[in-house]
Amino acid sequence: MCGEYEIMQTEYMGAPAPEANSLLAFFDVGPGLQLELIQPNEASSTWRNYLNEHGEGIHHVAFNIQGMKMPEAVKRCEEFGMTLEQKGEYGDASGRYVYMNAYKDLKCIIELLESDK
Repeated sequence: MCGEYEIMQTEYMGAPAPEANSLLAFFDVGPGLQLELIQPNEASSTWRNYLNEHGEGIHHVAFNIQGMKMPEAVKRCEEFGMTLEQKGEYGDASGRYVYMNAYKDLKCIIELLESDK
C-alpha cells in the first residue's frame, strides 16, 4: 500500500483524498529506468480515474526534480498548460510527488518526484 493518510496527505483535484490508495510494485529494468505497477483501490484518485477512463496501460512518465523545489516545478508545468491533478508525500515521509495532467499536448500524466534524501 502507498501508506497512511496522516503521512501521505494525498490530495486529488485539490481536495483531501484520505481513502485514495493503491498497491505498488517497482522493478528496476535498466540503468535509470524503473517500471511501476499500480493497482488502485476504488476511491477517487488519478490512478482510479485513469483505469476507469482508459483501462489498463501507461498512466504516467516520472521525472526526479533534483535541484528544484516542487512549487517551482509545478509552476513551470502550469506555464506549459498542465494542471495539478494529485499530490502527496511518500509513504515513508522521505519526499513528495505530484501528478500533472498533460493529456492535451503529451497524451499522458507527468509525475514529478522530489526526494528529501
